[in-house]
Amino acid sequence: MLLVPVPDKVVVALGKQRVFYRVVAGDTLKGVARALAVKPDDLAQWNALDPDGNLQARMVLLAWVAPDFDAGKHAVNLLDDRQLLVVTRGSPEHMDLAEARTGRVRTEYVAQSKEKLADIAKKFGMGSHDLARINRISYDTVLSRGQTIIVYQVADPNRSKRADEQWKKTPRARRGKLTGSHAARTASSNVPDDEAAETESEAEQGEPPGAPDAKSDPKRASQHPDKHEPDKHEPDRPRGSSEADSSSASGPVTNPAQLR
Repeated sequence: MLLVPVPDKVVVALGKQRVFYRVVAGDTLKGVARALAVKPDDLAQWNALDPDGNLQARMVLLAWVAPDFDAGKHAVNLLDDRQLLVVTRGSPEHMDLAEARTGRVRTEYVAQSKEKLADIAKKFGMGSHDLARINRISYDTVLSRGQTIIVYQVADPNRSKRADEQWKKTPRARRGKLTGSHAARTASSNVPDDEAAETESEAEQGEPPGAPDAKSDPKRASQHPDKHEPDKHEPDRPRGSSEADSSSASGPVTNPAQLR
């Protein structure tokens, strides 16, 4: 199933039906909005996008359309809800499912004594800076006895390149031996869950395939982990093609390939 993160999976719009559209090369926010018979500003808000940003191929957009909306009549291909796994972006559920697809699991590590973050990172084949960003602490932090942080452990190194690389860096004695309890939260308990989840997602997952690169181009649409793109956490998945010049785009490209 396609993993689709949205701002809030339980939100409903009275008198509307929720649909999902997968962006293809040549699409623009205005073009997609026109095809779905919704306002561009609304479409941007529903997806936490910059109204003036560009869309990039393979992004998945959420829209609330009229209950009698006819996709065939509007010549637009929508994704099949039965093939989608919708989650709240940045939530523990999102992070767990995304990491599972890369062959990794999120667990909590409890310091047994004073321990340097760098030493803990080495135990799991991780980098100290990545572990620091995930937990919103300094890379040179020294944990006190009983202090808990989130670590990522490799469960299946064959699932992705990232898992394989981490597996090779993990001490042999620890390989295949998952320790600690399941991480039921995101990032550090010292910050709000939504903010922590965003940071954890940025630190470990990186930008999703086909997702806009907000750092290199602030004009691009900004969405966080998957951040708007399903399977965004699969490092081996090919990146989608870059967006086309919006001035020449005529609206959604209804290519059946977008459903694959």
